[in-house]
Amino acid sequence: MSYLASSDLCDVGPRSRKGPVLEAQALNPNVALPAVPTPGRSRRDANMGETFIGGFAGGFLEKGFHVGYGLYFTTARLIGIDLGSHGGGALGGTLAGFIKGELMPNLSPEESAKVIGDLDRMKEFDIGKDQIRHIELKKPGLGVGHMTITPNQGDSITIKLRHRTAYDRLVQLTQAFRPEVVRSS
Repeated sequence: MSYLASSDLCDVGPRSRKGPVLEAQALNPNVALPAVPTPGRSRRDANMGETFIGGFAGGFLEKGFHVGYGLYFTTARLIGIDLGSHGGGALGGTLAGFIKGELMPNLSPEESAKVIGDLDRMKEFDIGKDQIRHIELKKPGLGVGHMTITPNQGDSITIKLRHRTAYDRLVQLTQAFRPEVVRSS
């Protein structure tokens, strides 16, 4: 069973065929999810040296002119997925994107390796944790916010945050990923 199948993900509403999605999410963004594994489950994947931390995808993220983007974090890198052009259908469409219905799920090493493999097949970009100089998060106000990832070399990557929920989730994920490079405002 694929851990990125739509049945494993949290679908938050119907998709509009007439334009960008401006829905309210059904999930409560104020609920903090535990960042530590529960006994018997581990985020550590000894076989791969890389473990899935968490992530999400949906209409609250935008890259370029593509509304519907996904950001996923592992212990080794950050992975970006354009839901429209890089296999987003496997994530349940532009309104899904949680793994096992959670922002930061506790996965077995086998589940973690499977999720990372699935994300690798769909990625638009990935950037190694040690290749990131800093991550800037700007909270959406009257307009959109953004997340800018600045690598040690090369061009920065900017993802627009179309809702405060995206900002709140990314603050939690980046703190678990690499807090020393994160600046938020």
